[in-house]
Amino acid sequence: LMPQPGAPAPLTVRIPYGPRMISRDNKGSSQAIFEHRRIIVPRGEIVLPDNADHKAALAFEEQKRPQRAIRFASQFVVHFLLCQMLIAYLRLFGQSRIRLLRTQIGLMALLALTLTTEKIVLLFTKLPEFWVPNAALPLWIALVFDRRASLMVGIGLAFFSASFHAYDPVLLTVVLVRGIVAVLSFSDRKHPEQMLRAGLMSGIAGALTFAALTMIVEGQFHGPRDILMGMSNNLIACVGGGLAAGVLARWLH
Repeated sequence: LMPQPGAPAPLTVRIPYGPRMISRDNKGSSQAIFEHRRIIVPRGEIVLPDNADHKAALAFEEQKRPQRAIRFASQFVVHFLLCQMLIAYLRLFGQSRIRLLRTQIGLMALLALTLTTEKIVLLFTKLPEFWVPNAALPLWIALVFDRRASLMVGIGLAFFSASFHAYDPVLLTVVLVRGIVAVLSFSDRKHPEQMLRAGLMSGIAGALTFAALTMIVEGQFHGPRDILMGMSNNLIACVGGGLAAGVLARWLH
């Protein structure tokens, strides 16, 4: 993101949900307003010095750059602990095949591929992060191995995904709900086509969760009004991301 007027933003900047005080001129009088929402500056948008959202995005980016060693070490500690807990759970409670080292290496590779895909979507598109089909990997694990392992992988994946957004609680909760509902809805491994239904159910559950959390966090919800935004609408993204996870898991099968 470039602070100079007229310079295009090279990457999409997304600020996690958070409170802020802003001032607005209302018929000649200054008014302070409390907001609690996410700010997204799409890639290629012209940065304006008098735009409040652009100022907030620049401040958010500047506090992370240059990357400090303590921040990098903190992220490493969190990710390392998540990986260790996930591997320990699979070795202690997973079925015989999932306890094999080569199986766990394969699962970690798929986990890394999922997160890489999510990062590319976040950096180079203005699509909401809820479009990423995070539940595809847990669904596939539920089919190939067992649902206990898939639930744990889904929980770990939710925390990894939220780390891209400073552990945004709304994103974390939605991804958790979608992953758990997808696995619980996929009850018959003899019929892999149920993955599509499981993905749709997870998307609907994610959309309901998002609507409820938005109302709790922001105090208002404009979902029906924003539905005309199409693919940029968060509700549509929640449902679409869940359905896309079902389609992708079925394709992986």
